[in-house]
Amino acid sequence: MSRILFLLLFPALYLFFQPVRVGKWAIFESSFKYDGQFRNPYTDVDLWVEFIGPDGQKYKLHGFYDGDNTWKIRFMPGLTGKWKYRGFFSDGADAGVGSFTCIPSIARADRSV
Repeated sequence: MSRILFLLLFPALYLFFQPVRVGKWAIFESSFKYDGQFRNPYTDVDLWVEFIGPDGQKYKLHGFYDGDNTWKIRFMPGLTGKWKYRGFFSDGADAGVGSFTCIPSIARADRSV
């Protein structure tokens, strides 16, 4: 019985704990939930996210409100390796932390339109 349960749960656990990977110059997106009460969440509070690249360089980016107490950030890493990030709101609330691995990609930053 326990073996069957393990075989049924293993694929779900594998997908849940799968490290996040994004291609170089591809769009990485992360969502942050915040249940603070605001008259206008589009203007009353800001999401800021600090990304730290594999080389230690830091990038501070502004996120946006996406509705339903959810803020988002989008970022295109230009360096392969492990990236870490930390989010925080302008009213002092912590938004959380995370990481992803940037892998080689066929996407190019110098595409002409």
